[in-house]
Amino acid sequence: MREHKNFWDKNAGRYDRFMRKDRAAHIEPQPEKALAEIRRVLKDDGVLIAPTFIHAGNSFSGKVRAFFMKRVGFPLHSKWTSAEYLRFLSQNGWTVRKSAVLKASFPLTYAECVKLEV
Repeated sequence: MREHKNFWDKNAGRYDRFMRKDRAAHIEPQPEKALAEIRRVLKDDGVLIAPTFIHAGNSFSGKVRAFFMKRVGFPLHSKWTSAEYLRFLSQNGWTVRKSAVLKASFPLTYAECVKLEV
């Protein structure tokens, strides 16, 4: 565990791009903390690619699918509409440079972000 921490400490501000794909924001228990850590290791001009499924606006059949997915162990910690998710990214220090909603059984919001200038 200590080696893992040292790796991230030594690599702060070193990465050009970061793509969240295996721990998308809707299943991350503390997405604010994850975004803060990504911000720390990303270069000032780096890009965060943050796709996530959006569940809040699901149809009835989509809500039924989400219910059963949760029952079989697929956690859904956050439920957003696309607008809510993009606002969440902005409120956590990111400027959304590009976004799109991809339609599927569970719609996905693709967001490409850069660090918010302070």
